[in-house]
Amino acid sequence: MSFDPSQVAFSKAIDEFRANLQDDATYSDILRTTSIQQVYDATDKLQEDQAKNGHLRHLSKIEPYLTRLSEYADAVGVFIQAKPEILALLWGPVVLLLQCANALKKSFDAIVDTTAEVGLALPDFQRAVELFKQSSQIKDVLLLFFRDVTKQLINVFQSCSGWKYVFEALWPKHRDKIKVVTTNIERHTLLMRKEVQFEHIQQEHEARLRSLAHFESTEKAHQCQEFYTIRTDMSPQTYDAKLNELHSRTCVGTGNWLLKDADFMKWLNGSESGRLLWLQGIPGAVARTGKTFLAGIAVDKALERGRSLFAFISYTHASNTSALSILHSLIFQLAADEENLQIVLCQLDRKNFKSNTKIALEILSSLLAYAGTVYIVIDGLDEMDEIERGILVKNLQDILKRCGGVRILISSRPEADLKSLLGGQTPSIRVDNQNAGSIQMFVRHWTRNWFEERQFSSQARAAIEGWLAPLASKSKGMFLYAKVILNSIEYLDDMNEIGVELNVLPESLDAAYARILLRVNNLQPPRSKEHARKLLGWIACSPTPLMVQEVRQALTVKLDDRVGGARLLADLNLQKICGPIIEVDDEYIQFVHFTVKEYLSSPNIPGYISEADSTLSLTMTCIAYLCQQHHELDLPSEEITENTLAGIYILHKFAATNWLELLERSVQLSTRNKLPPGLISLMEVLLSDRTNYNYDDKGEDMADLKLATLKDKTPQLHDMASRALHFRKACSASQYRMQGMVDKELKTARLKSIIPAAPATKSEGIMEVGPSSAVL
Repeated sequence: MSFDPSQVAFSKAIDEFRANLQDDATYSDILRTTSIQQVYDATDKLQEDQAKNGHLRHLSKIEPYLTRLSEYADAVGVFIQAKPEILALLWGPVVLLLQCANALKKSFDAIVDTTAEVGLALPDFQRAVELFKQSSQIKDVLLLFFRDVTKQLINVFQSCSGWKYVFEALWPKHRDKIKVVTTNIERHTLLMRKEVQFEHIQQEHEARLRSLAHFESTEKAHQCQEFYTIRTDMSPQTYDAKLNELHSRTCVGTGNWLLKDADFMKWLNGSESGRLLWLQGIPGAVARTGKTFLAGIAVDKALERGRSLFAFISYTHASNTSALSILHSLIFQLAADEENLQIVLCQLDRKNFKSNTKIALEILSSLLAYAGTVYIVIDGLDEMDEIERGILVKNLQDILKRCGGVRILISSRPEADLKSLLGGQTPSIRVDNQNAGSIQMFVRHWTRNWFEERQFSSQARAAIEGWLAPLASKSKGMFLYAKVILNSIEYLDDMNEIGVELNVLPESLDAAYARILLRVNNLQPPRSKEHARKLLGWIACSPTPLMVQEVRQALTVKLDDRVGGARLLADLNLQKICGPIIEVDDEYIQFVHFTVKEYLSSPNIPGYISEADSTLSLTMTCIAYLCQQHHELDLPSEEITENTLAGIYILHKFAATNWLELLERSVQLSTRNKLPPGLISLMEVLLSDRTNYNYDDKGEDMADLKLATLKDKTPQLHDMASRALHFRKACSASQYRMQGMVDKELKTARLKSIIPAAPATKSEGIMEVGPSSAVL
């Protein structure tokens, strides 16, 4: 039997079709249809079903397409010893596509109309048979048509993958690609003449590849640009840095018990009864030193199986974390590496998507249904606001009902509201009942590293190991307890001091906190105690996490000082003055766990730190700082530059961003809603010295401003706060930000300011500082 290159080329084209289809089951279905009669039988049945349901549509539109394909099949049979797969790839996709799209009118009509357009572009293959009886070039021409017809069908299949959910968003792109294919087919028709030469066919083949490649590259570049523009505008929270941190801090061997747990393996393996799993435990057992590491293990194992979306929620960002923000994060994680899902997001009404939880839920559900098997891990659910976490849990439960391929793992304390929402049917794993072995490994690992750093004598090591022997059992499943105890000795050198800390271990986590608070309240000299209590209170009440440098400057601010200057405290030894209940994460100071805040702020605790007093203190510190001389509105650029280089504006961003929210909170927490005279005086200075009278708030009343007391007693100060809130809302609008970017004055202000923290002149200050009565 002689070798026929055309047979090889057609076989290669078939292999390309199968590879691009990426679905062996669908490919097998396609091979079952091998004749046009089977297509007609299928379309007749569709017409009959549509007539019964009262939505008959015009399948006669695709008659020209079927006729031309039939002629093409005959031509292939004349010139090439056609394999069954060649004919099946012509007829099978038509039947499957019409059957799949039948349930959705828009997709059905779109596919029928596009198929009709391709049919009109196909040439008269019967005439070609007569014309090319004595020519071998027809085989190459027929191969060109075969590649483009199957390319058209692949594009339709890709738009219909998950068609129930995202067809309308995906179809425009694939329709445009099909138009490129149709144009190629029209050019191929010009080859259906007797004088065609091999070089003509080769040129057409190269032109076909160029046109498709150009469309792909142009479309991809445009789509990427649009997707990243949307992502920048939405600014979804990301948690990859936290996952990487967990990888770097995980102690080898801890958490292995989870991989042997039956309920966890059911969740991981996709058991229908285990699609929702709840990791829970007592405070400390679910701290970021325990439960979060387990959540990280769950994410890693899920990634080995497929797609994994995750959120590590922290109380430090509670003011910026909502059910909507979590849904946005999951959506953009899902779309990050999926071209089709990026196309869907580019088609959205961004205004509603950005602000409406219900719409975000609909979008996420649709994308998840399209994506198939997806694991979702939500850690720290109890660190969210109670109302917001309730909304999120209900949304996640709704997703489980809609999307059969989704598995969700939640980790938190078993709070009463979560118990009510999740019910007794949700499989749960009590972390504190399983943690003892992992805590022992953690203690050994920490102690070994500490010994290597401090180079204790063998006798001292033996004594310390003896003191630490009961720590794992004393922890009662709480990683946090073990961490607090170990961190309390980390910077101690004196064996007597270490012995005092370890010889009698606290009976509970609260007892450990009590020991630390007592030490803070007994600090000498008194100024150290003042700094420690003030710092702990500020961490507890701050709307956003404070940076170390910001705290260093804030502690130097004197409420009656209107001059200010480049004063900074010497490097703060946070562990020494506050103990092991705080930590620094990427220059931000935070509690090791939000239970620290709950304990310190409890009025039932001797020597507790008042949330109301701390909030008032931080509010007055921020306003006093903004009233100092370095924030005068008419400062020359040279002086602003000098101040910037001297570090005077380190606290500026925090103070200018948070003073209003702190003020509202102070009013809410104050006794009988009465503000102290000192705060009123500072606000009067702010009104007098930092007002931009050019700012126009259009007379809008900020009804959501929580300062009713201020309105009744000092209406001018209330008006200042109201206009400040108005300006902030205007700044938060995307359109305002985009306009501001091209505003000449604002550009000039940015250049003059060097860094966004510097103040600006009255005409330049809107984007840099914000208003008090108008603009600070």
